[in-house]
Amino acid sequence: MHTFTIVIIAFALLSSLFRILKNKLKLKQRIRHNIGNKVIAFFHPFCDGGGGGERVLWTAIHAIQHKKELSHYTILIYSSDIPKSKKELLAKVKDQFNIVIFEQGLEVVQLKMWKWLEAKRYPRFTLIAQSLGSIIVGLEALWIFIPDIYIDTIGHSFIYPVVNFFFDCVVVAYIHYPTISTDMLKNVKYGMANFNNDKRIAGSAILSNAKLIYYNFFAVLYGFAGYFTNLVMVNSTWTQNHIKHIWRFNFNEPKIVYPPCDTTSMLKIKLNDFKRKLIILSIAQFRPEKNHLLQVKSFKMFLDLNPKFEGKVELILVGSCRNQEDRKRIDDLKTVIMELNLSNAVKIVENAPYSVLFDYLESATIGIHTMTDEHFGIGIIEYMASGVIPLAHDSGGPKSDIVVDYKGEKTGYLACTVEEYASGIKTILELSYRERSKIQLNARNLITEKFSEENFSKMFIDNLSKVL
Repeated sequence: MHTFTIVIIAFALLSSLFRILKNKLKLKQRIRHNIGNKVIAFFHPFCDGGGGGERVLWTAIHAIQHKKELSHYTILIYSSDIPKSKKELLAKVKDQFNIVIFEQGLEVVQLKMWKWLEAKRYPRFTLIAQSLGSIIVGLEALWIFIPDIYIDTIGHSFIYPVVNFFFDCVVVAYIHYPTISTDMLKNVKYGMANFNNDKRIAGSAILSNAKLIYYNFFAVLYGFAGYFTNLVMVNSTWTQNHIKHIWRFNFNEPKIVYPPCDTTSMLKIKLNDFKRKLIILSIAQFRPEKNHLLQVKSFKMFLDLNPKFEGKVELILVGSCRNQEDRKRIDDLKTVIMELNLSNAVKIVENAPYSVLFDYLESATIGIHTMTDEHFGIGIIEYMASGVIPLAHDSGGPKSDIVVDYKGEKTGYLACTVEEYASGIKTILELSYRERSKIQLNARNLITEKFSEENFSKMFIDNLSKVL
């Protein structure tokens, strides 16, 4: 008998034995947790966060709880060991997102090993190390409870083969951002320095080639993991295109399900152009990829080319400062602002409460966004809902999904270079009242139809129902 045949038989026997043990473990888990129904589990250890990913999680859970046909499912969340009771967690969800989740039929499982998911633990070979760490955390989750449906809403895909093949669960992935993309490979291949490819590596052919080999190897592993999904949902056309390329062996077409955007209060802002000030507003965390420097340089060029606006237009940068790295970026930005003699025209607002942010959205004329290949861009949605005309980067989600025509009419502007942004600022500020009002109305109509919580819930349930 050939060695290959022996290996196949041994693997088949091992898999059968594993599944028998799995079924016994599953039975014991259900008895221990007193769960008799079918279970839909969400892998989202940071479920108490207040970001867009958490809004997706809780809106999805809310949609399942309100779908009569799914009432027999128990919902389980694999969470970090947050120091909150279930009641406290759901109260926080209500406060953060205005989403009411029923306690009945919801279980929260706390994971002790969630810290293996933190990127800061891996200063070198972060992608592969963090992905291996996710397998450890995923195995802990399955040891505590094996669900019928496993939904990953945080992007840790390396556990999928184990969940799907060995534990026989239906695997559903909602992907906000691919762990590795063709853009990342391209940046390394052509020596392009950016936030995930520093200048030292970009400037060295040897280091670039070594990193390219590493990235290509990781891309193969990432694609292998993606093969073990039964349903893939993505948040934008940009993400869909990258997942289709990297997960080329997965024959399930990634479905675009736009994330839910709560713009209820912003939609109440009157589209009254006369009350708006000559403010260019930026809403973005002070992370390197948000490229605030491009905003400042573009604003400087705009003022140099259009001196009539000197002293009349203000650039306001609103964002959160999370840590010492963010603090250094803000300090460096302030230095540049001072060197460009823009101290009286540029304002940085850190960790602003929602009331302050809302006031700016109510009064600004332009909303600027400068991240290259933003996978979605919820800040741009907030601009458009509020009547702030977007000037966004001509790439990623903003280009393919958000700042697009509505019934053949313009909803905003796109740019790439300093010159294009400076020109875009001038164009928007010189629009007539009628032209500006038309763009505002088109933008609001687009986001109301396309990015509502109702739209997300319907699309999420429709897709999920196909694999239940």
